[in-house]
Order: sequence, then structure tokens, then C-alpha cells
Amino acid sequence: MYTTLSNASINMGLQVKEENSKIMTSTPKNRARNIGHQFTVDNSTFEVVDKFAYLDSLIAKENVMMEEIKRRIILANKCYFGLSRQMRSRNLSQKTKITIYKTFIQPVLTYGSETLTISKADENLLLIFERRILRRIFGGICENGVWRRRYNYEIYHRYKYIFGSKVIVSLIKIRRLRWAGHLARSQQNNPPRRILMSQPVESRSRGRPKLRWRDGVAEDGRKIGTAN
Repeated sequence: MYTTLSNASINMGLQVKEENSKIMTSTPKNRARNIGHQFTVDNSTFEVVDKFAYLDSLIAKENVMMEEIKRRIILANKCYFGLSRQMRSRNLSQKTKITIYKTFIQPVLTYGSETLTISKADENLLLIFERRILRRIFGGICENGVWRRRYNYEIYHRYKYIFGSKVIVSLIKIRRLRWAGHLARSQQNNPPRRILMSQPVESRSRGRPKLRWRDGVAEDGRKIGTAN
């Protein structure tokens, strides 16, 4: 495969750079072979890794989505602290701060979310991060001269019904359904559609099967009354 890629690159005037290229195996644990920390192909040596970032998305050997979720939260948190002066400003209204959150922070958090397979634990991580930002925006509540933090239901009520916004998990699920509809309408030979519709030749390994992307989409579809 590397030789084919290298020859195709040379024909286009390109060159495969060893320092920017990595090798990651995806063989199941029970059949995995230890190939070491480096792998040599055609006099080129590449680093063997367990995970790497490609197109700003983390691809891991074990295909654990929580690592990508945590990475996106860290990136969104850096963006939030970069805007902390604006988010703490008393001169900006809550509506303006919500707009800042949706425009600058939320896209970092939801980048590539159309293809995410999220569990309940992943959803909880996303909601905790979003609530922290919304608490900063909405502030506390004064009752009988005593200030207290807003409860979760108070935050969501204000965010959803007063400002007409969608919770981060709902937004991700909507994007996944939209992408699923795009695949369903695409041509039969479309590579993403072919991968989605393909059936594995081998059986699953022992133990509880991992949650698949199509399982999450099917569950979301049933909740909104979509048959297929």
C-alpha cells in the first residue's frame, strides 16, 4: 500500500514525508502482532502509534470515542478561556454571550460530530462542560438576599425556552441524523454509503458489543418516529 501511495505521489510531484506519516494497526487484540515502535518500508522508517490526529479528529487504535470527546472539550475549553474577558464582561448582555458561545466555542466542541458514536458517559461529559459555560453566562440567583447557583433544570429552561437554543447533545444528534439522511440520498457507489451498508465478514469478538454509529442513529430515529 505504501509503495502504491509513494508512486502515485511521485507522479503528482509529491513526496511522502517520514516525520509527518505514522503507522497504526487496527487488528483486534487477540490477533495483534507487536511490530515495535518503528516500521520500515522501502528504506523509509515510520513511527508506530496507537492514536493520531487526522483532519483535526483523533483516530485511536481501540476506536474509543471518549478520547476524542475529551480532546474536543479541552480544545473548546482553551477557546473559552481565550474569550473569558468577553464572557465575564458586565457590558455584554446574556444574549450576546450566548451568541459568542454558539459562534466560537460550540463549533470547536462539535467539529466532526456527525460521525461520532456517543455513549451516556460521553453525553454527560459534554453536558457538564456546557453547563459550566452557561452558569458563567447566566450567573447566580438571588433569593431573599442570598445568592445561589442555578440548578441544572433552571439553566436548561433559560437556555432552551428563553433563548431558543438546543442543548449540545441534541445538536449533535440532529447533525448525525442529517448526515444519515445525506448518506441515504447519495449514490450507491458513494464510499461513505458503501462503508455504512457493508456487512462484516467475520463475527464479533466475545463480550458486550461496542455501540455502533448506526445504532445511535437508529435509536434517535425511533425517538422522533422515523421507521427506517
